[in-house]
Amino acid sequence: MFCPVCGAEIPEGSLYCEKCGEDIHIVPDFEPEVDQEIRESMESVMSLFKPAKRKDNNKKFILYYTSAFVFILFFVLTAGIIYINRSVELKVYRAERAADRGDFEKAVSIYLSFLDSDVDYSDADVYLKISELYQNVNNKPQYEYYLRKAIQSSEPESREYEYAFSKLLEIYAFRDDFYTVSELLSACKNDKILKMYADVSVSDPEFDLSEGEYNTVIPLKLSSKNDKADIYYTLDGSVPDENSLLYTTPILLEEGDICVSAVCINRYGLKSGVVVKNYRVDVEFLPDPEVDCGSGDYHVPTLISIEGDFENVYYTTDGSEPDFGSNVFTDPIPMPLGNSIFKFKRLGNDKESNTLTFNYNLVIDDSYGLSKALEDVKAYAVLIGRTVDENGYIDDSHTSSYTFSFVNAQTIENVGDFYVFREIYNENGVSANTGHYYGAECHGGGVRSLIIEGVNNYSVDD
Repeated sequence: MFCPVCGAEIPEGSLYCEKCGEDIHIVPDFEPEVDQEIRESMESVMSLFKPAKRKDNNKKFILYYTSAFVFILFFVLTAGIIYINRSVELKVYRAERAADRGDFEKAVSIYLSFLDSDVDYSDADVYLKISELYQNVNNKPQYEYYLRKAIQSSEPESREYEYAFSKLLEIYAFRDDFYTVSELLSACKNDKILKMYADVSVSDPEFDLSEGEYNTVIPLKLSSKNDKADIYYTLDGSVPDENSLLYTTPILLEEGDICVSAVCINRYGLKSGVVVKNYRVDVEFLPDPEVDCGSGDYHVPTLISIEGDFENVYYTTDGSEPDFGSNVFTDPIPMPLGNSIFKFKRLGNDKESNTLTFNYNLVIDDSYGLSKALEDVKAYAVLIGRTVDENGYIDDSHTSSYTFSFVNAQTIENVGDFYVFREIYNENGVSANTGHYYGAECHGGGVRSLIIEGVNNYSVDD
């Protein structure tokens, strides 16, 4: 076979001339039997157009003509659809062959001809096809360009959008170019992709309070959509960075004009935008302390603590009103045995909170009381050789002795509940704390030597 345009010889089975690129339209030869069937089919169709011999067959005549018209229309439409599909397949084939020859310009132009046409190829499909062409020859700039075009021309929840976006992210993640990854994700509208790359993306920090004026001290909470990102902030309006204050707990905004600036920084060093909010706090009353133990009966050793900010909190245990001369709360307070009254108040230079009053009644075990616990401690001191008798004498001269003073009831983690006693050295009317402590198990389970590790914090000395 020879090309009708340039005369070049065409290899058998080829659909175009490799010399001039002309499409070759091959008309197939039909078998005699097939040819006969087609002829008979056409004759049967044409017989529908023969005029009726009888006048009373007009309606039948019209029906024949209508049927013939519908049949021909169906035939033409079907042939047209087949032609279009074959034409698209041919174009794809030609584009692939052009790419195989290295003629990417022609291959791309063929695919681009699909844009805004009636063929079953969306714009995103076209750009993805072109991107694959350039990927196969490692042309990264063009590959990335057409992936971006595919993203721009597809819906965020579509298959094409997810595929193109994922491929583009893979490119930059492989290069460790997380700044570009972050920029892409900030514009991404697909929840599935955002969830997949959650630890890479950096969103702006969120404030739980709107900026404005407040008449009480307020705790400001900052948060980030990325749990693995750190939040840094300043309170003077300066731009925060890695050397600024690290957010860990709510920021207590006290009286005055306060400018809070915050930024999120993830483990790749990527930064979010800086969010700035201004607050004016004109305090009328200081916030009440948040005491974690309400009034009532208790049956196990309990520590009375204050949640959140405990700065400038004063308390009393004799029912009097707290003032600057009262106890300053610094650490959890062991609840005393029996009935007790605690009053708490936050005090400032010219402002104060409300006074909070709590009534407690701690009864641990009626069957084993404090007096029995003290007897057991004295017996234990003799047993371990600290004293020579239960009167506490250190030796037979009876000139010096140890006494044991009840401190409080404590729970030692993973060990039990104890009455804690302090050892006191006495000689010639002078007393001093020795630093030794003993614990009598609150339910009669024996006495143990204790080590004090901090304020109201004990462990067993094994």
